[in-house]
Amino acid sequence: MAVSKQFGIELPNELKASGFSVLDSSPADVVLRINLVQQKVAIDESSVRYKIRVAARNGTILSRDNGNGVLFAKMAGAAPAACPDRFTDLEWLYSNDPLFSAARKITTNLWQ
Repeated sequence: MAVSKQFGIELPNELKASGFSVLDSSPADVVLRINLVQQKVAIDESSVRYKIRVAARNGTILSRDNGNGVLFAKMAGAAPAACPDRFTDLEWLYSNDPLFSAARKITTNLWQ
């Protein structure tokens, strides 16, 4: 369980929630052994770096923003067999479009 502390905490809790009794010692009706291994996978990622400046006709700077972020990410190959389908599309990892956030921030600044 040293590979994932979260897994080490959640597994016993989920087993108990499912009606199993979790024991640290023998004898037990069922022995569960898990070899948890970290595995690096190749990720295809589309990222953006932006520098935006909004100026009035007279040259007054109305808003400026710069930054970077991930627009899209997915696994480069097939997910390991044990992984759930959510590893195919990795939107849950980044979920905030950086350009949309920048546009919203600029629009808010212009209306203030």
